[in-house]
Amino acid sequence: MKDIVKAILFGFIAICVVGLGFVGYYVYEVFLKETPVLTDRSKEQTASIKIVQTGEPSFFGPTSIRAYYQKDNGYEDSKTGTLYNDGGPATSNNFSIKWQDEDNVTITLNSENGSTLDEIIFK
Repeated sequence: MKDIVKAILFGFIAICVVGLGFVGYYVYEVFLKETPVLTDRSKEQTASIKIVQTGEPSFFGPTSIRAYYQKDNGYEDSKTGTLYNDGGPATSNNFSIKWQDEDNVTITLNSENGSTLDEIIFK
């Protein structure tokens, strides 16, 4: 009788662990995974912008993006934004980057048809 209870308990724990693994993988893929989209450096090559897509868009919903600003002296900053492109993945065509100088950069988020949706500004 003890062996049967141990086997059932072991089976239940194994199923729970495998189930949690599948749930964790799904959460990572849909909400957390960062896919690089675009990288750009300033004219003087001392600052850079990296744009990544966070998660995977689905069902004609918006795409979450994160922009990372980094200087060679170690300063870093990041900002998030939303790209409304009917559930498609973010591409480099969805962004335009304008450097005013090393410390000021504007990222414009564009829709599929080229209209401006939003701006992310680092100062």
